[in-house]
Amino acid sequence: MSFPLRSALILGPWITTLVSLSGRDASHTGVD
Repeated sequence: MSFPLRSALILGPWITTLVSLSGRDASHTGVD
């Protein structure tokens, strides 16, 4: 049980970062 929890803690910030980056890219393509 500790492995999935550990991976979730590690991947959690990565997922949020990727989502925010993808959102920025989408908005940037519309502006530029």
